[in-house]
Amino acid sequence: MNIPAGIYEVLLPQDDLNVVDLIDFTISLGKNSAPNGPNLLAMPDSELFSKIASLITSEEHVAFLHSLSFPTVMEVEILQERLEKVSENKVDEEKPKSLVYPLSTTNSPNIRLPLWVLEYWRKSHRVVEHKGHWGPAIAWLKWKKSQETIDILREVPWKYQTPDKELANALDISDLALFCSEKWLGNAQMDAMSAVLNDRLISSQIEASVQPNNFFQKLHTAYCFSRDTYSTEISTRFLRKIADDLKSGAVPNTCTALAVCFTQNGVILPEGQQSPSNHWCALIIDINQCTLHYGDPMGRPPASTT
Repeated sequence: MNIPAGIYEVLLPQDDLNVVDLIDFTISLGKNSAPNGPNLLAMPDSELFSKIASLITSEEHVAFLHSLSFPTVMEVEILQERLEKVSENKVDEEKPKSLVYPLSTTNSPNIRLPLWVLEYWRKSHRVVEHKGHWGPAIAWLKWKKSQETIDILREVPWKYQTPDKELANALDISDLALFCSEKWLGNAQMDAMSAVLNDRLISSQIEASVQPNNFFQKLHTAYCFSRDTYSTEISTRFLRKIADDLKSGAVPNTCTALAVCFTQNGVILPEGQQSPSNHWCALIIDINQCTLHYGDPMGRPPASTT
């Protein structure tokens, strides 16, 4: 059930609120979430759902909802499923009209909440999740004295939908907050930047393809463990496809940005999806010149593969 217009604006942020101002939006889910609240799941349907409508029908009546303890995300999903099930195949007069919420105060009567409160709780969790992403990001930018970046983020709506990318792990807008942290060189962030670069190459009609960050990991693993079975193994099909495109001339160049870790002993190659990284390098395969190009923004030599 949708939250009525007017009430939505009182309880939840507008979709176009920017990610910087979202941090200051007041929602008390963090301190009022389960297990502090009543165990709604333990209540039978006959007690949990009422055929009597809630009296909470206007903007003036809803502010107190912030003070109630919120069920967890999973509990809200279960409650929504139970509501759908108990409403099935029933005429309107027999369908639930409100959700009974026991108050914690001794001798206090239960309160009947409108059924759209389930949708409000679900959306509130999403708001808190976004605030949890952007709060540390803005704090990090302030620590870095990067006011220019903060000003740019004031143009980014918190519910902005990022365009679909070919990469399966294209980022949600809230995930972009990780770029404003020491984790900006994570695999997902590297892949997002590669997707942007790939789009720019296509729009500029440059014949090249940008591979995801794990391309080199797959290539290195195949070199170390699958050289004898490369032509038939399912795990190397992805690499064979790229090789076929290069040999046929369909893709004359392919490249990848590689997250690496720079130490006092030089550059260390990643050893897994969660390997820490603090630097990046670039690899370009030029099939026309039969050349492998390696680039380090700081001019360091390639890592040893031994």
